[in-house]
Amino acid sequence: MTNLPTWLAQLQFFTGLGFLLVFLLIELALAWVLFAFKLASHFAGRPEWVAAYRFWVRVFALSSVLVLAGIVPVILQFGSQWPGLMDKADVVVGPLLLLMMVIGVIFRSCFLGAMLFGQNKLSPWVHTCMVLMTALGITVTAWLGCVLLGWFLHPVGGEWVNGRYLVQSWPTLLRNTQAAWLFGLLLAMAALTAGGLMLGVVARQSLRHPVQIGELTGLRTGLVLGTAGWLLAVGLLAGYAMASASQLPARAAAIMGYWKNNTPAEWVVFAWPDANTQDNHAAWRVKGGEDWLARDEKGVLVGLERHSGMAPPVALVFWSARLTLLIVLVMGALISLAWWQLYKRKADLQAVPVRWRRTWAYAAYLGGTAALTGLACLLAGQMPYAVQGKVTLTEVAVPHSLFEVGFGLLLYCLVYGVLAAGFVRLLRHIAFYGVVPVTRHRGRA
Repeated sequence: MTNLPTWLAQLQFFTGLGFLLVFLLIELALAWVLFAFKLASHFAGRPEWVAAYRFWVRVFALSSVLVLAGIVPVILQFGSQWPGLMDKADVVVGPLLLLMMVIGVIFRSCFLGAMLFGQNKLSPWVHTCMVLMTALGITVTAWLGCVLLGWFLHPVGGEWVNGRYLVQSWPTLLRNTQAAWLFGLLLAMAALTAGGLMLGVVARQSLRHPVQIGELTGLRTGLVLGTAGWLLAVGLLAGYAMASASQLPARAAAIMGYWKNNTPAEWVVFAWPDANTQDNHAAWRVKGGEDWLARDEKGVLVGLERHSGMAPPVALVFWSARLTLLIVLVMGALISLAWWQLYKRKADLQAVPVRWRRTWAYAAYLGGTAALTGLACLLAGQMPYAVQGKVTLTEVAVPHSLFEVGFGLLLYCLVYGVLAAGFVRLLRHIAFYGVVPVTRHRGRA
């Protein structure tokens, strides 16, 4: 497969992309939540919507800063880790990355700045339009990222000529089915992640002080958002796995733990896949699963043996897929329990037993964890290819020494760890102390 420096380079890229993904999900969902809060404050005119906006816009601002801090290293790694990729696919990768950066700069420098710092200088409706434009800009940028990643998984709209990809049809490239599924999953996971974050933060607040009406509004919004995200995530994960099986047969076989061609298909709920013996040890099997596997032109089910030497790391793909599904199911159980407890106690959060509120506090971290395991399944399932079926990772990787790649990975982990810890610390600070209004007086600083 790949040597150790290449493995570490992939892990370094996953670290940067995973950090970016987690905070992008929070930023994306909260942008639309804040827009909903602004609309509700206009039409309902009740103070709880304004209080909810004032609190969660600070969380949104923190996540926006970390998205900006995460996107730059990811873009730089395209040149530092995979320079050959630009040689072979520059006409696809270059324009999409450039468009993402241009849109990101425009929306962040104009609309995001007006949203965060111009509320007292703009009319209420103009400021609401700034919130809407910020949400649209983040959404379009996220969609372009899904288009780029989807093209790596399913390179349509281009032609392979003399060792390089040339774009034949931009509409076909942009309408890639992989991009559509990935964007749907991104929106679902964003709703689930932000919903879990809102539930966890308010549950932690209730352990310190009686929650205010704005905090309860955030809790209800988080439960609605998390429920919608959970329903969408479960449906889209199942649909994407079946729809992409024919395009990524090796990944589909690895997820199912399916080794031999045309053998009876089974659901392998639990097992330890062994690539050496091509078998699943200690397997717990359930009948079914043919729709989740690819078939060749003769209708034969395609197993991992068909991809001998070019198969992804089976154990990593197998377990990351199951961990993602398990975390999503746990989040669904926590959200359902929260609905039931609040209904049982007539929406009195303080009447809910402390043990449940402490349990809900951990929901703040589960959405991001599910996003990371899902990303691991997505990227590992693509290996050893950078562009599916044509360009391998070893072809486009720069030959770094083991020390260089290992030191870079360690440095990235330290920086991202410090940034993530800072986000959690600041989040707890504003959760405990709330939003403190600052009054300016003439003649004072």
